[in-house]
Amino acid sequence: MKPKLLSAALALWGIVFPLYAYRWPNDNAQIIRHFGQNTKMGLSRSLDVSGEFEEVFPVKEGMIVFEHGEDEELFPTKSAQTVIMGNNDGINVVYSGLSKIKAKPLEVLSEHQVLGLHDIKDTLSIAFYDYQVSQYVNPLLFLPERVFQSHSISLGTMYLKTQDGTEIPVVHNMTLSAGTYEVFAHVQENIDGKILSPYQVEIDFMGDIIAQITMDALTASEGKGVLKGKKVYAESLLYDEKDRFRLGKLTLIPGQAFVTIRLSSINGLRRQEQFRIISTKKLGNLN
Repeated sequence: MKPKLLSAALALWGIVFPLYAYRWPNDNAQIIRHFGQNTKMGLSRSLDVSGEFEEVFPVKEGMIVFEHGEDEELFPTKSAQTVIMGNNDGINVVYSGLSKIKAKPLEVLSEHQVLGLHDIKDTLSIAFYDYQVSQYVNPLLFLPERVFQSHSISLGTMYLKTQDGTEIPVVHNMTLSAGTYEVFAHVQENIDGKILSPYQVEIDFMGDIIAQITMDALTASEGKGVLKGKKVYAESLLYDEKDRFRLGKLTLIPGQAFVTIRLSSINGLRRQEQFRIISTKKLGNLN
């Protein structure tokens, strides 16, 4: 279906059908990769799930506006089994990785009708695309909160990096030369044994927020991916080659300073750690 026809169909359908709450595509679906997580292809635009389930349900009542092979110019994907459903709130939901499609184009499905089937060996990817503003949004902002068997957030190691590439692990009550340093950190959210990226990472340096990465939305600006949250970041600059978050720069002057890192999950789980740094008069070599 072409974009103009798609918009007209959704507009008409939105008048007839009221809004409904979202649900998970299957109650047994387990998260294996978060929206915004680093991949070989860049930041993930989808929420990836897997698990012991076969039937896939719409996350919300909607209309089938695309099946792979019908119009590959609209939301092209590499998956042979992909469906896009349009909702009357301006969100198109992309289901990729289906083993079989059980619905037809322009068919309206409730959240209780089977959309397609999923092979338990494969990954099901769910992407939320807001076509009104042309951006992908984090599905967990819409899906109901889940209860996990185990859930934690952890900080691996935070590093300060000088211009010559020297990396200094940050520890409590450390001493450093004054100067400007880049900040990097290994952080992760752990859900039922899966290692994922947290929803938000924040660096507070002496009361100033020097970095605040929030996995809310991904869009394009001048042909490049951009992560949008409370602050905006270029997709290509968010992670370094060691899969660590780039968390801005801080400048130490002689005396005492405090650096605080805060990690948050989307359902409110938080972790905070503060480091005290004593700076000497000798300047560092990144200025």
